[in-house]
Amino acid sequence: MTASVVGAIEPNLREAEILRAQRKPTGSLRAYDLVLRALPLLWMRSRENLTEAERLLRTAINIDARYALALARLAQCYWLMVSQNWADRADPAVNDMVYLARAALAQAPNDPEVLRAAGLVIHYAGGDRSGGIALLNRAIELNPNSALTLQMAALLNAYTGDTQLGITLLQRAARLNPLNLTHDFYLAYAISHFVAGQFEATVEWTTKAFEYLPNDAATLRYRAASLGLLGRLEEGRQVVQRLLALVPGFSITQARRHIEFGMNNPFRPGIADTLYEGLRRCGVPE
Repeated sequence: MTASVVGAIEPNLREAEILRAQRKPTGSLRAYDLVLRALPLLWMRSRENLTEAERLLRTAINIDARYALALARLAQCYWLMVSQNWADRADPAVNDMVYLARAALAQAPNDPEVLRAAGLVIHYAGGDRSGGIALLNRAIELNPNSALTLQMAALLNAYTGDTQLGITLLQRAARLNPLNLTHDFYLAYAISHFVAGQFEATVEWTTKAFEYLPNDAATLRYRAASLGLLGRLEEGRQVVQRLLALVPGFSITQARRHIEFGMNNPFRPGIADTLYEGLRRCGVPE
């Protein structure tokens, strides 16, 4: 019961801090407030919001170059741009995200929020699967009642093939905070089922994810691929049209680059090829 109360209170306190920061005059904002202002923009994930979050976080770092949470959030911001196919890992503006994550850890190795954001970047962009998951595990050890950290750990484990552990972590997150589940919660369920070859369930969970974030490129990719693999091609083509509107020029080649270069291929063998085949069946061009 105590864990459930803490899990429910934490996001409400964060929301209150964000609202407080947004009410303050822009000219009086300090680095802490800038990071709080960037946080909801990271959650919303439109191109414009991420660009503004980058600006706010860069400003916070200009104020305090050793501000660990600003460094970690900026690394996360760049990763989200890559995950949406709006930026490339090779882009000089974003290719230092792993450096930023490690710099944040050097300043605050025992801050659960820093560990969570840095673990995400190190797992994907850094290609260090065990290292990224270890950072999330450390964050959970320090704050076992954070539903957000449990969701993130579930997502990383789902990609690497430990779908049962991922689902167990998601169930724990839901018990802690059943009234404030995020898009990433439902996406982690969707990816867990995709990796397990359960494509009907993937479609169901992406439907739930879209209720929270209707224009997320990752969710669109897994939904389209699952529909293609299920033979529901007309539905899949409609999802691909949404994906192409969000990411003009999206192709199998681009999907490969994202998975195999941008994410350092986090899947166990065979899963990436399954994803490409599902997308191909729905009309994604080579």
